[in-house]
Amino acid sequence: LETEYRMTDPKDRTILVVDDSPPTCHYLQRLLAKKGYPVITGGDGATGARLALEHLPDLILLDKEMPGMHGFDVSRILRQHQDTRGIPILMISSESQTSEKIRGLDMGADDYISKGIPAEELYSKIQAFLRIKDLQDKLQSESSKLSQIFRFLHEPVAICNGDDEVVLASQVFLSLMRLP
Repeated sequence: LETEYRMTDPKDRTILVVDDSPPTCHYLQRLLAKKGYPVITGGDGATGARLALEHLPDLILLDKEMPGMHGFDVSRILRQHQDTRGIPILMISSESQTSEKIRGLDMGADDYISKGIPAEELYSKIQAFLRIKDLQDKLQSESSKLSQIFRFLHEPVAICNGDDEVVLASQVFLSLMRLP
């Protein structure tokens, strides 16, 4: 069964740009606004982390090098919070060292892009990561629905993983087996 993927309208997506360079923030804001994306900007890492937690954007463009809170730290913090864990983070830097790219990815970034990235490539990456986020959101929604169904089943039913650990169970099953 094949399903067609439809990209969500850019005006329904919010992108957070966090960069300590006002010209870079302004450039990215204008570039993304041309495609219809609402953009929020932050000029330092602490502000960026706060804005991400307050607004829950659909994607974050995060500068690696900032005074105060480094982009790596912002990424790590956002990955620790339930509400921001699934937001795609594209780390931006003028550096191109492989070791720094690997470090950024290890700290929670989803991709590492250079500041000189062509606009069309940036748009393509943003669309790709938003598609992934859509699929993650849909999977989470379906998982929540399944959990709700199991919660109200009147039969003892359980789903186990390959190691025979209970992954999902009805309340009747849990009561019967005296499990929490």
